[in-house]
Amino acid sequence: MEGLVIRLDRLERENRRLKRVGAVALAGIAALVLMAQATPGEVAKVVEAKQFVLKDSSGDTRAVLAMGPDGSVGLGLSDEAGTARAWLSLGPQGSPSLALFDKAARPRATLRLWPDGVPRLALNDKDGNVIWSVP
Repeated sequence: MEGLVIRLDRLERENRRLKRVGAVALAGIAALVLMAQATPGEVAKVVEAKQFVLKDSSGDTRAVLAMGPDGSVGLGLSDEAGTARAWLSLGPQGSPSLALFDKAARPRATLRLWPDGVPRLALNDKDGNVIWSVP
């Protein structure tokens, strides 16, 4: 009887060990299957266009990212009424600028860096006349 108890204990230990190894193997297989769902090629999709238009739920254009025929690139932002309120651009010679517009789409502030590196800041009145600028 004592030999039978010893054999039964050994068999139970082996069974527990086999269950642990099986659980680890099953978890490893599940992890491999889940990792194969998202391959690196799927993450790095490229979308190419000359213009992107972002519209709100009403169908109104709220933002535009576009290339100009001269190689410039710009990002325009509009308010709920569709009025252009901000324009960020990079000119063909690499000079960046930012223009801010009022509710009537009149330019009110402009910040520009000329190609030679000289910055310029200008503030306009409601009629579009420059009221202050540096330099």
